[in-house]
Amino acid sequence: MAEDKKRKSKRQKDIGQFFTPRKVVEFICDMLKVLLDKEEKWKTYVGKRRKRLKKPSIVDPACGEGIFLKIALEKNITYPSHIFGVDIDDGMKEEWKRINLLTKFGSEARLESRFFYQNGLLPIKHEPKYNYRGIKKNALKEFDLVAGNPPYGGVGLKEITPELEKALLGFDVWRRALKQNDRNQGELFDKSEIEVLGNKRKKRLQKLPIEILFIDRFIQLTKLGGHIAIIVPDGILSNSNLHYVREFIAENVKVDAIVSLPRDTFKNVGTSAKTSILFMTKLLNDKIKSLDYPVFLATVQNLEGLTKVYELYCRYRKEGNLMNPIPEKVLVVK
Repeated sequence: MAEDKKRKSKRQKDIGQFFTPRKVVEFICDMLKVLLDKEEKWKTYVGKRRKRLKKPSIVDPACGEGIFLKIALEKNITYPSHIFGVDIDDGMKEEWKRINLLTKFGSEARLESRFFYQNGLLPIKHEPKYNYRGIKKNALKEFDLVAGNPPYGGVGLKEITPELEKALLGFDVWRRALKQNDRNQGELFDKSEIEVLGNKRKKRLQKLPIEILFIDRFIQLTKLGGHIAIIVPDGILSNSNLHYVREFIAENVKVDAIVSLPRDTFKNVGTSAKTSILFMTKLLNDKIKSLDYPVFLATVQNLEGLTKVYELYCRYRKEGNLMNPIPEKVLVVK
């Protein structure tokens, strides 16, 4: 038993898998509800036989045990038919059953039809025989909410398969990374001309922190007008050599809030990495016209402080620019 636990722990570290504390996930879902409650489309009813409120679709492309999806259901953010999870660890399907997601679906077959055992960077595979009631046909390409805690911690791509190579050609952020490191090879970054990565690019890509690729993937999966909540290492926000990532984010989404978590948030699952939660919106016109807009910023010294941050965020959304925090201010909650 101890040996199995040790092997499991080693595998989790190898793939950068750190499960998120429930308190953090509840806070993220509450923050997303604040955004959703402001939108008229989630106040309308749909259906012919029986009317029910329209609910957003949600995906976690590195879902692990499924805690984000479980709590989204508990908080009535969406319906069981509208949630989807992706994970590279096949053992996570058993975790979905263990945390009682099964009771929400009614059958094991329905539960498994929402779980996809695959690399989260790949397009989501989908069996046409499953009927996602209330969801459009492109449900597995674009979602109203994309939320999760993708792998991080220096983990790169172990292997670039032909399938992954094809998918990565549709990413933008890695092109910026290579361009920043090699200004003299700008021709590498014309999407229309690159049909294969080549050994040189593959080797360089394999060293790229995997969380950077997942930021791109989260944005890809989001519908116009949809919302993103993602936990990232603080280096994404502060390291000078990762300026291209911040530039990529700024050009593709509007940042609604950044909440810095305590360093010991993930200590019980094997890492002391300092992390923050990014809340972002993919604007309907798909263009960020100006970077001059307010962003809610907060940092907590312990997880109990998240309750206060949520209360202040509700006020902030209600009062808009009339109250701090604004980009120049940081709210510290003890």
